[in-house]
Amino acid sequence: MKILRAILLALLASFVFGLGVGTWLRVQMETPERYFIGANPESSEAARPA
Repeated sequence: MKILRAILLALLASFVFGLGVGTWLRVQMETPERYFIGANPESSEAARPA
């Protein structure tokens, strides 16, 4: 019975660890990268046409 309890605890710990790591990875991958090619986003000069 102790072996079964140890196996179940190991499976639970593995599940919780995997869930935490997977959630962290998903959050990291969902944050969008913003690229401003040829323009400075803080500058209002870039918004005006030449």
